[in-house]
Amino acid sequence: MGFDWSIDVSVAFSQPIALPPNVSYWYLLKKFANYEPCESGSKRARGRAAELVARDSDKHDDEEVEGGIGRSCTEVETRFHYNPKLGGAAEDKEFNLECNWPELLSEAFAEAAEKICGPGHGVELRLERGGAHGEAEGGAAESMLLLRYAPSRTCAGTGEGEVDIGRGGVNVPWGVVRAPLPRINEGAVAARFNSVLTALGLEAGAPPAWALISVAFGG
Repeated sequence: MGFDWSIDVSVAFSQPIALPPNVSYWYLLKKFANYEPCESGSKRARGRAAELVARDSDKHDDEEVEGGIGRSCTEVETRFHYNPKLGGAAEDKEFNLECNWPELLSEAFAEAAEKICGPGHGVELRLERGGAHGEAEGGAAESMLLLRYAPSRTCAGTGEGEVDIGRGGVNVPWGVVRAPLPRINEGAVAARFNSVLTALGLEAGAPPAWALISVAFGG
């Protein structure tokens, strides 16, 4: 069996989200899926929103994570945190959400962000994972949760433009490409990022900025 790999390179106006070690993406998914606007002055609401759960903490309840088995779920639960494709066991759900179905996080976030910023805001969430057999090197992270302004994303590869080398590929076409960056209102986008982070009880890992983002994966 060969070594499959891929490399994605892009530039985007983005901001990393700070997460505790061994964070539970299942509980994060549930937070996004269940988000409803509330009064900003509510201490109870702020405390609930600010809570992130680690997989190895007492707050990670396997029975809750597995609670969708054998019972009737709401439409939101079935689409997101109790989606059958995530599996039944708590460990399977955490693994599948992080490694196989991270788009569920993006989809649930998109619905929450629209409640916060309104339609057409352009803010999206991406869970990026890389590394050779899951291990990163040279200062790279094994995974990163990013806010990204979708209209700003720029890469050299467009349409069918991709270098395909054996069992791997890079999203650039053969040849030379000069890809201009779009003009955006950086202050307005940064304010949207902040609104989303505040409403969802998340913390920024760094200031919002234009950044080169590379995701190299192999295994």
